[in-house]
Amino acid sequence: MDRPSKEWMDYFYTEEWDNAKLKNVFNDAPKIKFGLTKEQRDSAHLVETLNMPKGSVCDIGCGNGAVLEEFSRMGFGTLVGVESSRYRAELARARFGYHVAIGNFEDKTVVNELMDLRPIDVMYSFHVMEHVYNPHEFLSVAASLQNDNGHIILAMPDVEHEPCVTTLFWLPHLRAYSRHALEKLLNAHGYGVIADNFSYHRLMIAARKMVNPVARYHLEHDPMARTIARIEKWFSLQSMKPDVRYCAAYKNKTYTTSFRSVFSSQRIDRLMQRFEHMYDYAAS
Repeated sequence: MDRPSKEWMDYFYTEEWDNAKLKNVFNDAPKIKFGLTKEQRDSAHLVETLNMPKGSVCDIGCGNGAVLEEFSRMGFGTLVGVESSRYRAELARARFGYHVAIGNFEDKTVVNELMDLRPIDVMYSFHVMEHVYNPHEFLSVAASLQNDNGHIILAMPDVEHEPCVTTLFWLPHLRAYSRHALEKLLNAHGYGVIADNFSYHRLMIAARKMVNPVARYHLEHDPMARTIARIEKWFSLQSMKPDVRYCAAYKNKTYTTSFRSVFSSQRIDRLMQRFEHMYDYAAS
């Protein structure tokens, strides 16, 4: 799928993501509840399986700072965040007082800020990797900020369980990963997987930087073939006629949507019903 340039995506996340232009940090900070989901908490607590001193943590994509606060409760002393959204970064600063670098983790200005903390003991990232423009660059920067025996914890959607509509039609998700593909990516940058938690049908992995990482997972099937089959089944692609052009669209459920049918095809009507069943919103 064609995608915007990296510069466009950078501006989108910094200035427009999460309707940032319509919000005011100083008005919002006292009102927002800064709780964690169970998935966020469990991913952060993977660090407790690593048998390591509680030193420094960098939360890449720290949002409003709530996960950094959880690391603080666990006893980690040096805490820093990186956040692409200017609004969210300023929210974390206003609410918790953490040092948060604004921009992409891979940006030179951000890397220069983090160099003062090198080596960073734990790199943590929750549902960020699927948004990353160049994952090799992302992990290369992480590795450059850590010594051997540094750790990285990553949580993200699993391509085999993420809804098809998100995989195909939601622009911010530029990437999709299987556990095998993610491990190959980590191994290529000197990280070996040492712990995981896949109880959410999500990828939740802890890896250690080492000289010779060894693969933990074995490819038992072709994940791409399974993903394609899942998409074909969900969208009923086998039943669509090759000489007919089909189109479907959906919007965020906070928006007002129109369900006025513009197609006579029963197949499209069925497709719209599936969108509505899974997401509570659909538009045609």
